Amino acid sequence: MRRFNLIILFLFLLSNVIFSQDDQSENNEENDNKFSFPSFFGKNIFDNDDCDCSNGSFDIPSSAFGLSFGNSKDFTGIRFNTRDCNIGTINGINISLWTPKNPGESTVNGFSFGVAPAAEELNGIQFGMIGTVSGQDMNGINFGGLAIVSGENMNGINLGFLASVANNNMQGLNFGGLAAVSNNNMNGITIGGLAAVSNGDINGFSFGGLALISNNNIKGINFSSLATVAQGELVGINFGGLALVSQEGITGINLSGIAMVSQDKIKGINIGGVALVSESDLVGFNLGVGAIVSGDGSIKGINIGLGAINAVNDVIGLTVNGYKTECSHLKGINITIGWSDLEELSGISISSLNKVSGHQTGISIGLFNIAESLSGIQLGLINIVKDNPIPFRILPGINVGF
Repeated sequence: MRRFNLIILFLFLLSNVIFSQDDQSENNEENDNKFSFPSFFGKNIFDNDDCDCSNGSFDIPSSAFGLSFGNSKDFTGIRFNTRDCNIGTINGINISLWTPKNPGESTVNGFSFGVAPAAEELNGIQFGMIGTVSGQDMNGINFGGLAIVSGENMNGINLGFLASVANNNMQGLNFGGLAAVSNNNMNGITIGGLAAVSNGDINGFSFGGLALISNNNIKGINFSSLATVAQGELVGINFGGLALVSQEGITGINLSGIAMVSQDKIKGINIGGVALVSESDLVGFNLGVGAIVSGDGSIKGINIGLGAINAVNDVIGLTVNGYKTECSHLKGINITIGWSDLEELSGISISSLNKVSGHQTGISIGLFNIAESLSGIQLGLINIVKDNPIPFRILPGINVGF
């Protein structure tokens, strides 16, 4: 059991390190509410200092619509500019060759193209050779050669060759070549080449090449090659190549290559390659090649293990195990190749050694059967009922309670 305890400790330490960022962020709450444009390679790609911008332009047929060359402030139509600076509302096609200067209270609706299209709000199709950035919402089809970053919500089809980052919700088809990161909820189809990380919920189909991490719940169909970690609940079909870790329960069809760990209930069809560990109840079809452990609850349903099945309280249902089954009260049918260490038995237990330190109600079959008191039958090579009168305490073949 010691090795499984080490696994549990490691996984929860990992999740606590990930989520400990919240404690530090509380000290900087005022700064967290302010969006700052991103930096690449240690340099801010935008010049956000207050400055006077000339809004001179050559426009056909009017300064409000048509075709514009220059830094027109408010325009509808096709607009070409070397570098946007302190613009207003642009509707149509906006082509800006260089990174914006002082994006200001700007809105671009339509198609945006350039090295790094940026505005306070972007709606439509945005294509940035380096990145695409919005101070508030970004809606539509959003692409950045390196990254796309939204100061608030990111909605639609969001593709960042390296990263997609939203300071609030990310909704739709969200892809980050290395990472997809949301400071609030992720909804829809979310793919992070290395990781998908959310400070809120992750809902829908989610894939993290290495990890899926949520500071709240993960719900839907979720895959990661190393670990899926939720500070809240894991609900749905959840797969972690190495581990599934949840603070508040795991529900659904859940698969992990090495370990599945929850501080609350694990319910459904649950398969842990080496270990299934819950601080509360395990309910459903529970398969752990190494161990199935309930730290402070019961194990209920069909329980299959090759190593140890251990519950502080009850094991209820059909239990098939290799090495050892240990619990407070076993209710149902237990088949363990090794030995069963039970405080009470209500049902049938088949093991090489059946040890019931309290009362047995039912049948025990094994090479050695031991019970403090018995309402039923023992069948085995040596059968011991400690409460029986002296001539009947130890009998070969069969023993019953007197």
